[in-house]
Amino acid sequence: MGDSFAAAGGQFARALDLNHEKGLRETNIELENEKLRKEIDILANPSDPSYMQRYGGYSPCPLLVVIVLMQDLVFKLFLVLVLTIFLGQTGLLS
Repeated sequence: MGDSFAAAGGQFARALDLNHEKGLRETNIELENEKLRKEIDILANPSDPSYMQRYGGYSPCPLLVVIVLMQDLVFKLFLVLVLTIFLGQTGLLS
């Protein structure tokens, strides 16, 4: 009977440890999310002097737009290439 109580106590202690670790992970994730939110706020506000000094007065927004458009362009070019190969293989292109 004493062994079962000891085993139950060990399992309970392990459950408490796991719950504590889970709480710590969730807290770390929340802190990281808050840090990222602050970084996004800084990037969204280019009038901040420290931001302007750090990046030389250039806003990353146009660069972000160019990157997104380039990704879209690359995808469209890839799609055209695949369709051209497919239509060439099926004989529909000639």
